[in-house]
Amino acid sequence: MKITEALMAEHLVFHNMFDQIEARASTASSLAELKIMASIMESMLKAHSDHEDNLFLGPLEHCFEQMGQRDAFLQEHEEMDGN
Repeated sequence: MKITEALMAEHLVFHNMFDQIEARASTASSLAELKIMASIMESMLKAHSDHEDNLFLGPLEHCFEQMGQRDAFLQEHEEMDGN
């Protein structure tokens, strides 16, 4: 499996996790339960973002620039890091 395929698969996992968290949020038994879900997601997103930054942003920044996607990529990662 290529690293790009693995990272893309993680994106699908994140979409499913967000759906599950959204569905569960209104029926959570406590604030602590919501905080646990958020903490797990935060940890996973941070690791994923760091991998993308290390594997793509540095070595392939010029490619993103040529495709016109560099700014969008950077903005998405800055938003994730800020949130």
